[in-house]
Amino acid sequence: MCTLESAGVYVIVDLGANCEGCEITTDAAPACYPASYKTRGERIIKQFARFDNVLAFSGGNEINHRTGGNPWTWNAPCQKKFIRDMRAFIQSCPNLRQVPVGLVVADMNRAENAQYYNCRTDESDELENAQWYGINTYVHCDDISDPTKATGFNMLRDSFKSYDYSIPVVLTEFGCVSPAFPTVDGYEAQRTFHDAVFMNLPEYSDYFAGGVAFEYSTENANSMSTSAYPFRAYGPQNYGLGYFSPEDCTDAGINCTFQRFPNFENLKEAYTSSPVPMGQ
Repeated sequence: MCTLESAGVYVIVDLGANCEGCEITTDAAPACYPASYKTRGERIIKQFARFDNVLAFSGGNEINHRTGGNPWTWNAPCQKKFIRDMRAFIQSCPNLRQVPVGLVVADMNRAENAQYYNCRTDESDELENAQWYGINTYVHCDDISDPTKATGFNMLRDSFKSYDYSIPVVLTEFGCVSPAFPTVDGYEAQRTFHDAVFMNLPEYSDYFAGGVAFEYSTENANSMSTSAYPFRAYGPQNYGLGYFSPEDCTDAGINCTFQRFPNFENLKEAYTSSPVPMGQ
């Protein structure tokens, strides 16, 4: 964390993980909230709240995408209860940094999920709702650079405008992959990231508090069947801003070197050319 801080990197810490008892499950509420998850969340918060570059805690990633084929409401009460428990824990520890707790959802049932996690069934319960809302959304899937013609992105903005939202909204995953993007230096479908510019324009920054491009490195296991290493061909899972080489490198033994795709530079240019929203 200290190394990241020295590099100016802020972190959203996910309290869940893909292990037994470590996340909201696909069971119906209330069984979807294992007691061990509450203990895990509190322990992580105690360890990480002390770091100044912890931006927020996430109560879960795409729980609404893991319902076992049932409606999004299947396990949503468990997710909301966990968020409340974590907020209550932070509030009960006055010596802890008061880091906001929210969640990340897949962009499905957009209005229902957004309003559910921002609302309170008991208006006097100030801890019931999320403190920030993350949405993994892929709505700008072509090379259009004129924001007035970016239909999907404008519909996303208009959705949250209509909700009269009271908490920050973060685009926790963005960066659609599509063969419509250009080939650059032998790499197909290099994303131009015009949406990274859009979100910081005044007409959008009133509704979005920034975003996180997905993802740092292409995952070989996911991409190999459609875009094999070194990932020059378009593939629906080739989301990387680069990749690690050599192909058989590991975190121990064979050192990895990060190789940038051209879309890394496109994203960098989009961020550096974007106006900084007032108050941020």
